[in-house]
Amino acid sequence: MKKEQQNFVLMDEHWLFFDVLHGYEGCEALRAEADKLGASIKKAIINRLEIEKTQKE
Repeated sequence: MKKEQQNFVLMDEHWLFFDVLHGYEGCEALRAEADKLGASIKKAIINRLEIEKTQKE
C-alpha cells in the first residue's frame, strides 16, 4: 500500500470513529463540559494577568 493510500485509510477510520461518538447523547454533554472548562481556563488566565498587572503598578 502506498503512503498516500494509507493516510486516506487512517483518515477514513478516524472520521468513522467520530461519527459513532456523535451518535451518543453523552457527546453533547461532553462538549458542554469542555466549553465550560475552556471558559474557566480563559477566566483564570485573565485573572492572573490582572494580578500581575496590579503587582507591577
